[in-house]
Amino acid sequence: MPANEILNQIIALISSFEHPGVRTFKDNLVNWGDQWKAVSLQWLPVANLLPSDLHNGIVRLTKRDVTMEEIAHLLGLFHKYKDQLHWEQSYSKADKAVSRAMLAGYGFAEIIGKNGPFLSDRIRCGIGIWGPHISYPKHRHQAEEIYLVMSGSAVFTLDGSTSMSAFPRDVIHVASMRDHGFETQAQPLIVLYLWQSGDLREKSTFV
Repeated sequence: MPANEILNQIIALISSFEHPGVRTFKDNLVNWGDQWKAVSLQWLPVANLLPSDLHNGIVRLTKRDVTMEEIAHLLGLFHKYKDQLHWEQSYSKADKAVSRAMLAGYGFAEIIGKNGPFLSDRIRCGIGIWGPHISYPKHRHQAEEIYLVMSGSAVFTLDGSTSMSAFPRDVIHVASMRDHGFETQAQPLIVLYLWQSGDLREKSTFV
């Protein structure tokens, strides 16, 4: 089953990832639950932004890095099975803070969470993709979140003024109800996202 391959690689990646923000998610991820359900296939064009060359734009280190190899493996699985996932968006034209460029150029596929395929009320995890030069306005939600950058880059803004550039292998940790947003750069941004605590399907509030 394709989803099982993706799940196993996500757990392997996060289990071996040494970062204070990631560490707090490991227990919930490993113990996500034991129920599975089939999800309807749903396509978004943004899935075509997944790189076919696993090392195109993601390996920026000069020496071999085990974590980057694991990220490359996971990206390869998402590319391989991209037409067997349920791609969706949280926002619509009714959300005035969201630009038309963002609506046309972003999407995500949940792997673990309330909507499955691996059902969990402890953690939500999946892949998120934003095209080049997209601004995701500042927003907040109750859930604690991490973005693990797998490909591309973005400038993240936390609270009112703290900005940081994030590249492959970097982690952005967002505490509950902390304002955050980002702007992607010249390449598509592809992240592994994880949520825990709070409503795992909460729609973010723009600030």
